[in-house]
Amino acid sequence: QKSSGQAACVVALTVIELVEHVPDRKLVKDRTYTVGVVILAVFQGVDLLLVIFTSVKLAKQVLHHTASNLFLMQSYLSTLLLFAGLYTLIHRLDTTSFMGTPQESGDKSVLIVELFLWMIYFSASNSTLCGSSKIHPEVWYSTVFVIIQV
Repeated sequence: QKSSGQAACVVALTVIELVEHVPDRKLVKDRTYTVGVVILAVFQGVDLLLVIFTSVKLAKQVLHHTASNLFLMQSYLSTLLLFAGLYTLIHRLDTTSFMGTPQESGDKSVLIVELFLWMIYFSASNSTLCGSSKIHPEVWYSTVFVIIQV
């Protein structure tokens, strides 16, 4: 369920970005950027509520020794995808918030799909505490989210 919601969000944002790349349409580009950020923020807010609900359920199951391996894996993956989405949202709002992303070099043609995949990689690197990702937070508010995930 969680991954299908994130997939729907990424597909919607990709379609919006493809409309944004229409030449000589500045007004369309401004509106599509705003719509894209709003869609991403709404999806991440809903995902955050779902992760909180799932975490409470997981805590109860662990307390009663009824947590299954499948549910543990789903909880881990939902948290991983939530933070990847949050990192993507932060980066969309401020492209200087993370260094090591494709847009760092000023390449504005990077679609949300590619950025989201990079942020999944970064989120997985953080959640496993290996820190091998070349992406790192550059400003205080992106650092706060990384600390929360760890």
